[in-house]
Amino acid sequence: MAFRFALAAVLQLRESLERHQELVLQRACARFAEIQRTLETITAETQQMVRDESVQLTTGMKSAELQFDMLRHTALDQFKNEIEEKLSEAEATRSACVNAFEKARQSRQVLASLEEGQLEVYRRDQERQAQCALDDLFLLRRSCLARE
Repeated sequence: MAFRFALAAVLQLRESLERHQELVLQRACARFAEIQRTLETITAETQQMVRDESVQLTTGMKSAELQFDMLRHTALDQFKNEIEEKLSEAEATRSACVNAFEKARQSRQVLASLEEGQLEVYRRDQERQAQCALDDLFLLRRSCLARE
């Protein structure tokens, strides 16, 4: 008789849930990385703008250009603040996804270890039965040889 795990359907469901949570986590991590790259780009652009302004201020700059740069600075700072908020939201989402994935993994591991334990017990029983059959065969053979 082949081994049959009574909770195999539940184990398959838990494995499916774990895979789903893993995919959700991957999407959350990708979103977080995308927002982080955007923030790094804005930071680099702001730093470059400050360097350019510094050069222009030393060589002379029109007041309209200065005013435009100040407006651009303000807009970039506001955009950077919005991106930082999105980044913190994405981090919270990612953290929640990590927790959900870990919970799904633990649920699956509990059933998988239960299956492994039952399989080990089944194998030991099969080996014991095989050994008993060999012992019976040996004893039968011995008793047949003793009669002769």
